[in-house]
Amino acid sequence: SFHPASKFLRERKIPMIHYDDLWVVEDTTTLVQLNPDVYEGRLSDHTSRVVVPYRATDKTLVGVTARTLGESTLRYVNVKVTDDPMIWGLDRVDVTQTIYVTEGAFDGMFLPNSVSASGSDLKKVETVLPTDRLVYVYDNEPRSPEILTKILSTIENGRKIFIPPKSMKAKDLNDLIRTNFEADKLPSFINKHTFDTLHAMVKFNEWKKI
Repeated sequence: SFHPASKFLRERKIPMIHYDDLWVVEDTTTLVQLNPDVYEGRLSDHTSRVVVPYRATDKTLVGVTARTLGESTLRYVNVKVTDDPMIWGLDRVDVTQTIYVTEGAFDGMFLPNSVSASGSDLKKVETVLPTDRLVYVYDNEPRSPEILTKILSTIENGRKIFIPPKSMKAKDLNDLIRTNFEADKLPSFINKHTFDTLHAMVKFNEWKKI
């Protein structure tokens, strides 16, 4: 039980309900088998990894994100199996309820009814999900020009967005949970700091550091 993977998941406080859905590979190169035509010879990293599968609504495997457990210059490796967008959580999302959209799957695992975009391009979820249900939860990076541009565009598109309060120092939801923030309080915390239109713009301008 003290495999580096279980140590990693425990340190990250990942909810145990997600454990069954995660894989572990002892060598990154074994992921070539998922799509040999594309990845043969391209994955030369030999570290063990925790693998997060991304599935379409019909449960077919779209791709994986593999997080290193060892010393690797590549913290994350993405392997695509189909041409569908890599969106974690599509196979279990309820489109009649509020849908939280996070950057990383590990962040999404702390929220009910969430999807993750495997990066900061959150608006790609709009191709497959109803926009009026979405709440965008970007990482807490008030000095990142790239993130600021994306948030601005999200607000201008009239979407609902979580703008972290000044008191939040954690860089993302997983970091927040690791500071002993209670996971069951997370949805109400996010809802309390979710805004749109003019209100979102005011909060955004208070939050950003550039």
